[in-house]
Amino acid sequence: MFKIHQVGNIDFIKDLRVEAIEKDFVICYMFDQCIKLNFEKFDDHVLMYYYE
Repeated sequence: MFKIHQVGNIDFIKDLRVEAIEKDFVICYMFDQCIKLNFEKFDDHVLMYYYE
């Protein structure tokens, strides 16, 4: 989510929140904006990606 914002000045504790973790996506909030981050697991690695 930090990379999505691209402006800086983010307080990770106050401004970014994970709401729910599902089978292949995570629902997060950055400020008041809801963001769905998709992810895939590969062995010991996790790839997270976002697209509009």
